[in-house]
Amino acid sequence: MPAKRKRATAGAEVSLPSAVNGEPPAWANFRSELGDTLPWFRAVQGGIYHKDGLAWGVLVDRDSGERSYIDEEVVITRIGGSCSKNANGDLVRVKDQAKKDLLVKCLMNSMEQKVPVGVIIGEHNTVLGKMVPHPYNVMDYFRITNIWFECIGKRIAAKVRYEKLDLQSKSWWADKGSLPPPPLQERDFASRPNSVECNACNNRSFQVFHQGWMCLQPSCTRFFKIGALAAPANLTYHQKFLSYRMAPDPVIKPHHSLIPDLLSTFDEDDASVATSRVAWKGIVCPQCRKCISRKFWRGWKCSDDSTSISTQPQHSCTFEKMTRMPVVSLRSVIDTLEIAPQKRAFMPDDKFMTPEVDDNSLAPYRRDFL
Repeated sequence: MPAKRKRATAGAEVSLPSAVNGEPPAWANFRSELGDTLPWFRAVQGGIYHKDGLAWGVLVDRDSGERSYIDEEVVITRIGGSCSKNANGDLVRVKDQAKKDLLVKCLMNSMEQKVPVGVIIGEHNTVLGKMVPHPYNVMDYFRITNIWFECIGKRIAAKVRYEKLDLQSKSWWADKGSLPPPPLQERDFASRPNSVECNACNNRSFQVFHQGWMCLQPSCTRFFKIGALAAPANLTYHQKFLSYRMAPDPVIKPHHSLIPDLLSTFDEDDASVATSRVAWKGIVCPQCRKCISRKFWRGWKCSDDSTSISTQPQHSCTFEKMTRMPVVSLRSVIDTLEIAPQKRAFMPDDKFMTPEVDDNSLAPYRRDFL
């Protein structure tokens, strides 16, 4: 991989260091491949996959919102929704967000129910500061630690802080050559950001920003103010808010495998597996870790020679998995075989034009001419 790669932005090209610590556990060229393969992220659009009132997966890509942040163990982004694109194609907030909004509720439910979410980072993100290896890269499972509201321009916007669930392993997106994370027994799990009770609404809020404490309750008269003044535009996160860590909780368990190993569950001797519903899904290539949609009748092929898209990187993995297709009898799929009419009777209506019927040229199908 070259030392520098350039990403095009709205006004200029920005050089980003390409040296990340390793490779993602799974990756994809297209969103559809993610949805076919990962049970925790089936969103065809938007940045949050939710189902049954819970958030399951998050994509951090082109627009993560103002004051987004990513380090080796913490991700802070906006919560999607309430936005539209302006004339330049940029997302702008068009209405206030609130706790009752669907995506906010789903994330709050996942936080309260201690459901971790999988996070994917895209190559168009402008937050990480490093070029990621592939268009879409699986990061890891994260727990939701904080959800709060702040002012973005004249609108109220929701933000969320994710914390990596596995604090013992070094993140693949960390700087190459950086130190490994400290052992759990050496970590400080007791420290928390400064917390103050608002004297106007009696709600407590963490100090999120370095510039000072402010109430983060949108209904409060002191919302997003430092003292009596509105918060400045150029805010930076308080170091305590970024560095604190939650103690490992045995209750917090992912509901899905981060990277499903679907192939290992198939019985090679069972021919019916090839046509079962589960075999419609995508798999993760055991050689290069790419998410592979099932595009072929007989199975999966990592490099699809029939696809030619110049904007996507060339990929030449040789892995393919073809299944033994069973011989299926007509009787098993056509219940009325040999007992149903082989030809449909035709009774023209005198009120309308009578078509000319051709029973020969497309036999056994019938062709009508008007």
